[in-house]
Amino acid sequence: MNSKITVVRKYKFESAHHLTCVPEGHPCRRLHGHSYKMWVHVTGPVENYMVMEYGDIDAIVDPIVEKYLDHHDLNLYIDEPTVEMIIQWVWDKLEPDLPGLCKIRIQETERAWVEIER
Repeated sequence: MNSKITVVRKYKFESAHHLTCVPEGHPCRRLHGHSYKMWVHVTGPVENYMVMEYGDIDAIVDPIVEKYLDHHDLNLYIDEPTVEMIIQWVWDKLEPDLPGLCKIRIQETERAWVEIER
């Protein structure tokens, strides 16, 4: 089997932030929080019957989520933490250690999310 297959792992984190890039009076300018959902996609060839063990993905993603994202103020780590900036920051943290990383999706609200692919 020489096809590439994508495996996806889902994560959740609760974070607070405020945005200064929006006008005065905008609700996002005030400190507020979200219950984020994040999907990490890894693509590669099937070796030993799998692309990558989920536990190996967790070993790379979980420390980032715990140290910087879950129950943290994102303004401490990310300049102007819009969801677009958050997803770029996450990509930059994961890419060096997660071979095959091809896509991340972060859902900020029930009706809004962003995706990054390479």
